[in-house]
Amino acid sequence: ASIRKNLSDEFDASLLTTARAQLPLITQKGTKFLVDAGLAQSRDYKRPDRFEYFEVRDEAARDETIIRSQSLGDSKLGIATPATESAVQYLILPDGRRGRAASIRFKPTFEQAQSEEQPASPHTLVFIVTRNTVGLSDTLSRMRWLILAVCSAATIASAALMAVLIQRGLRSTGKLATRIAKIDDVTTAERIEFDDAPTEFMPVVQRLNDLLQRLKDTFEREKAFSSDVAHELRTPLAGLETALEVSASQRRSPEEYERVIVRCLDVSRRMHAMVDNLLMLARAEAKQLVVQREPMDLTELCREAWIHFQQRAEDRKLQVEWQLPEDCIINSDQEKIRLLLHNFYDNAVSYTDMNGTITIAVRRSPQACVEVSNTGSRLSAEDASHVFERFWRGDRARTASGNHCGLGLTLCRNIAQVLGGSIDAKSDRGRFTVTFQLPQVARQVAAAMSK
Repeated sequence: ASIRKNLSDEFDASLLTTARAQLPLITQKGTKFLVDAGLAQSRDYKRPDRFEYFEVRDEAARDETIIRSQSLGDSKLGIATPATESAVQYLILPDGRRGRAASIRFKPTFEQAQSEEQPASPHTLVFIVTRNTVGLSDTLSRMRWLILAVCSAATIASAALMAVLIQRGLRSTGKLATRIAKIDDVTTAERIEFDDAPTEFMPVVQRLNDLLQRLKDTFEREKAFSSDVAHELRTPLAGLETALEVSASQRRSPEEYERVIVRCLDVSRRMHAMVDNLLMLARAEAKQLVVQREPMDLTELCREAWIHFQQRAEDRKLQVEWQLPEDCIINSDQEKIRLLLHNFYDNAVSYTDMNGTITIAVRRSPQACVEVSNTGSRLSAEDASHVFERFWRGDRARTASGNHCGLGLTLCRNIAQVLGGSIDAKSDRGRFTVTFQLPQVARQVAAAMSK
């Protein structure tokens, strides 16, 4: 379209230039209009293969044709006189071909004729020159086919090149897919080595290797979990079986049967607690725990939860230091925080050395926080980073108390995440500290009541 417009504009400009160049060849002498022999006898208007035509009209005579080329004969150019000074338009030539006509309004050179009685005045004439567009159409047609051929060849070449490039790129994809297909639960430790992969594939390979590492860690945790569960259940079950076998081996006094029943009941309760923790942990990891938030006093809840552990602490002659504000109002799930406190207190009472000290602290800002620490810790700073793992217990800690299965702090970590908070543990200079931080700033009672 651009080429057609440019060529057409050049054609029209050439036609107008030709017309303007021939205007001086038309003169007016008195009331007569004369045409120079050079224009009348021009070969351009006599060529049999490509006739050109011109016509001169007089506006004073209602656009009557006063001069025409010999090639036009008695015919007239079937176009209207333009309203502007010059114009170019399409028309059908007398020989039936399509052409273009350039029309120019002008006043010819005027000269009075002495033989005429009345003086004449200059007239405004319209000079129309036509030229057929056969050559232009042929040129545009050849150009159209040339562009079509070039574009078709370029498209075919581009498609072939693209096919080669895509095939080469998919070759790397096929290799990657083959290597991924060979990975199963046994070979998760293997990594995808793809040194000759395209640059854009490297992030994918790296993320796949990261995923394989996470899968490997998950499988190892699941295997360890199954092994630990079996071990933790086997020990109390073996104790139950031994106690019952000893009781059944001979008749005993009621007092002896009562002691065995108490021992079996204690073992059963510990097994029940471990199963409950496992179920709670599974729901927490599956994001199935429902949080019911309501205003509550964290200070009061800390004192209330300690009542269940006060007798055990007194039996072990433990000292309790309270660092609590008068009140600490938060908006959270009271039962889940109570479960956290029970696990904190249980660990503290169980692992504090005889005559040791337990410190329970609550802070309002910058965020509401509960901190429970105890003396007598035998864990190193590195060991403290493992206390939230399932069934993990330091060997010395395991020896100190056999009533823990190693799920309490793991459950606490998941509950803290469900509540939107965080939990941290550290061991420093024989003091073990666990800190639970909520995601909100606490309020005072007066401020809470005003809202």
